[in-house]
Amino acid sequence: MISFFLLTSMVVITMETNPAPKGHLKPLGSHRPSDGHIEILTTVPRPVEFWEKYVSKGEPVLFRGAANISPGLKLWTDEYLLENYGKFKVKIESKLEKDNSPIGAFGIGQDSLQNFIRRYKEDDVYIVSQLPDPMGKDVVVPRCLLCGTIRTRLSEANLWFSSGGTKSLLHRDSDDAINCLYNGTKDWIMIHPKDEGNIPIAKEVLEAYGGFSVIDPERVDLLKHPQFVDVPWKYVNVKAGDCLFIPRGYWHLVTSGGNKNLAVSLLFGRIDNFEPHNCDSTNVDAKMHLTEVGMVWTYDGFGIQTMGNNSPFELNETIHEMCIENLQSRITVEYIMEFLMEELQSEDVRNIVFKEWVDSYEEYVRNAAIQYVTILGDTDQKGYVTCDKVKSLPLDQLKELAQLMSMDPGNTEELEYYSISQKDITNLFIDVLESEISANQLISVEELSNEYLRIGGTEQGALTIVSMLDVNSDNIISKKELLENMNQVVSMYGRIQVFGNGAIMNGVEFDFANRQTNEIPDADEYQKDEL
Repeated sequence: MISFFLLTSMVVITMETNPAPKGHLKPLGSHRPSDGHIEILTTVPRPVEFWEKYVSKGEPVLFRGAANISPGLKLWTDEYLLENYGKFKVKIESKLEKDNSPIGAFGIGQDSLQNFIRRYKEDDVYIVSQLPDPMGKDVVVPRCLLCGTIRTRLSEANLWFSSGGTKSLLHRDSDDAINCLYNGTKDWIMIHPKDEGNIPIAKEVLEAYGGFSVIDPERVDLLKHPQFVDVPWKYVNVKAGDCLFIPRGYWHLVTSGGNKNLAVSLLFGRIDNFEPHNCDSTNVDAKMHLTEVGMVWTYDGFGIQTMGNNSPFELNETIHEMCIENLQSRITVEYIMEFLMEELQSEDVRNIVFKEWVDSYEEYVRNAAIQYVTILGDTDQKGYVTCDKVKSLPLDQLKELAQLMSMDPGNTEELEYYSISQKDITNLFIDVLESEISANQLISVEELSNEYLRIGGTEQGALTIVSMLDVNSDNIISKKELLENMNQVVSMYGRIQVFGNGAIMNGVEFDFANRQTNEIPDADEYQKDEL
């Protein structure tokens, strides 16, 4: 008997796959070891040295203990802030960046300091605001800023205040800044601008010099963004009393720690050349408080903020460039209109974006151009101003022009009318009309107010629209009152902001290159049908 043994060989085929890069889906900075801590100084340099070694070269540096001489470091307890500065109005944001603005005592994104202090340890809210001027008496300005071009270009002071536990996106800022920490800790990851070619950057309508990365700082997807594995980084550990110089355009991510995290930033405009005027005669070793030094943009603590406004100095340079380009040696309304609309590349784009609002947009830009030329000196409304007249514009005039060009609704109590779209407010009224009111013919002021709060409005906004709808002030809104007056309410939310390469209208960012638009129900047609 012959036995046959069938020997079966098993062949295992292994599919080779590339392993995920180091740091994949881990916090930013895990992709490679850091290149070390940035330079630390225990003495703040004098202005000329600061310019030559750091500002002109765009090099960050930490001044260890530089803020210890500021009274606010010890004085700014919650109790002290409540008693001395609680009445001031501040801007607030969600601790989750790019999230919707929270509602404060003065509306969307606007709160009183006292209301914030009573809620910041429990609520998802923190202050990112212009520093009210009176608080400047508790802030000593680092001596590196006290003379020369830098002192004349100090643009604004900002207040950062949270309960800690926040992490920013990876981003860059448009101005040079010194950030002094008064409470808590801040850990920074710093990336040199020369490496930004490997950083995936979000496209924003509103960003010209600043910007942020689309990378999730908690889970960096290195398969989606493989080029980021080559990005080197340094770190900074900042504790209370330290001041950090952050050059404009330098990418950074900030993690704030402690139960209370409070910092003051001093921003100064983009400077290409440093003139040491008054440096010989200024005693930079003397303690000079912010109230003594002054800023280009100030804030009294009650009115409209100017946080993020354009630099009047750069605007002056733009005006001079206009005169060089314009062979007629004058600046006209038509020229400014063209300047404002230069990114609108065709009539088709304007039609796609604004649809039936095209005429109002053209009118908006023309009115802005007329105001622009008027501020430049066209007081007789000739429609132009000569270049001789704008050669030496005073700072106040340039600031007025900068205010016109950079008005941010987030600096006002009117953000509500930009963040809630006409579509949302119109749909609210349509829902009301199609609900029980159709049968009962009446809706209470309280019911309508609650519906308005549901779509993200504030109590102040609800009071405003109710006063417009409840004509006879009986706390009941009839169907007739609603139909006759709702278009007036809807029109308040048709706000337009125009920027160099886009606009915000009805709460929606429009990027002209992508031809985005926003469909809005026609309230007029609904009104006609109902009536």
